[in-house]
Parts: sequence; C-alpha cells; structure tokens
Amino acid sequence: MRGVCSRNNVIIDNVCQNGVIDAFPWTGVPNSGLVDDPIANNTVVNGWLRIGGSVPIINSNTRSINNLFVFDGSIASVSVCEGVEFSHNLWSTKPADAVMGTGSIIANPLISQPDIDGLSNVRISDLTPLSRSPARGAGLDVKRMVPTDALGRARGPHPSIGAIEIAP
Repeated sequence: MRGVCSRNNVIIDNVCQNGVIDAFPWTGVPNSGLVDDPIANNTVVNGWLRIGGSVPIINSNTRSINNLFVFDGSIASVSVCEGVEFSHNLWSTKPADAVMGTGSIIANPLISQPDIDGLSNVRISDLTPLSRSPARGAGLDVKRMVPTDALGRARGPHPSIGAIEIAP
C-alpha cells in the first residue's frame, strides 16, 4: 500500500550554502515518497540534498538534473533512496556511485567566491560559476521546466549546470 506522496512539486533554481535542501526526508509514513518531482538547476555549497527518511521511502519518476554540488574537501553529501534518477550534475568531489548518473561531471566548478565557508555577507554573485567553469553549457536542456535561472535570466539551448546561467 502506498503512503502519502509528494507529487508534482518542482525544486528549481535554489542556491543553498551551508544548509540542506530537504526534498522529502521528514516522514514517519512508510512507503511514501516523491512522485513526478524534478529537482533541477540548484546550487548546493557545503550543504546537503536529502531525499529519503527513516522509514521505507518509495520515489518514482523523480530526477535530479543540472545541479551543482560544491563541497570543501569532503565527499558529496547526498542522502537518497531508490527511485531518483541523477543526470548532468556537477560535483566538486566524487559522490557515491548511486548518485553519479549519466552526463555527470567531477571537477572544480570554479565559482566566484573561493572562500565558501563563511556564513555572513555572502551574495548570490559570490556563488556564481566563472565563465570558464565546466558547468557552462554542460546541462541537459530542460528549459521548458526551468526557463530562467535564479536571477530571472533566460536559459539557452545549452544551459549551464546550477542555479545561475553562465553567459555563452
């Protein structure tokens, strides 16, 4: 029997530093989960993406696409249960094989602000990838779902990975 589902939610264009994007972690209802929920074009800096819980979770047709994960010296922290497809994400450090996915890249994302540990006075521009970043033009074309970036700028036919579009 299926529990409570989170259906047709869209988690896009978020910039998260030293925090957590909790897509579906806090549930005590067995067999619940994400259904038809895209998680796309987010930038997570020294934070977590959690899609899971302490009870059996059943996700279906949920995709993590074009997300930028920056971690300062540690393994990428992604908590996930089955039923989530990962593709075209950029990881600053190697993630677990289960979340690597097709079209994913492991490389220095070359963000504007090299000191990503600070909590005060951080602006979105501090977390913007530089023009020579491997995120530039490396994303899967999902502009129907994510037509603009976190700053409201249009995404092109070869979008960047992450919340901020890098000009061609």
